Amino acid sequence: MNTDRERPTIPVPLPDGMEMGIRPIVATDADLVSQTFSEMSDQSRYQRFFSPVDELSSHDLKYLTEMDGSTRFAWGARINGRSVGVARFVRFSDEPLVADVAIGIVDDFHHHGIGNALVRCLGPVADLVGIEKFSFDVLPSNTPMLNLLRSIQVTMDHDGRIQRGRVKVNDLPPPPVDPDLLLTMVQEVVSPVVRKIP
Repeated sequence: MNTDRERPTIPVPLPDGMEMGIRPIVATDADLVSQTFSEMSDQSRYQRFFSPVDELSSHDLKYLTEMDGSTRFAWGARINGRSVGVARFVRFSDEPLVADVAIGIVDDFHHHGIGNALVRCLGPVADLVGIEKFSFDVLPSNTPMLNLLRSIQVTMDHDGRIQRGRVKVNDLPPPPVDPDLLLTMVQEVVSPVVRKIP
C-alpha cells in the first residue's frame, strides 16, 4: 500500500498504464470531495447531480463523506496526490438488496478507465454487506457514463428524462486489484463491524 497524505491507499492499475490510489471516503475527507468537485466542469457537475451546482454546502459535504460501509460507502481516487474521482453506493431503504451508484470524475482524467475501475471496486464491498444489485440513473447526454455502463454489461432503459439501468453485483467484471485488499481496508478504515448481512 502507498501513503497518500498520510493515509494508506491501494494502488489500482488503469488500462493505459497509469496507476491511481484508492481509499474509502470517511468524514474527514471533505477536502478530497471538495477538490474533486471544484475540478469538475459545469457540465460534469450537472451530469453528476442532475441540476446546476456551483458549490457544495457543509450539508452536502457531510452527506457525501459520512459513510457507514453498509448502507453508504464510497471510494476516493487520487493520482500523483491529486483527487481525481469518487464513486459511491447508497442502499435503497425500500429495496435493501439494491444500491444506487454515482460517480464523479475530474474532467482532465476522463477516458482513463477510472470510473470503470471504481465501480468494479465497489462490487466486493457491496457483496460483503448483502447488496445484490447496483442501480444507475444517467442523463441521456452523459455519453461517457453510458459508455462505461455498457462496458460492464448494464442495460439502460428510458425513464422520463433519465436512463436507468441495473446490474447484479456478481455479474460485474472483477476489480483490477485483489478484492481481499479492498475488503481489509474497508473493515479497518470505515467500520470494524462491516460484515456480510444474511
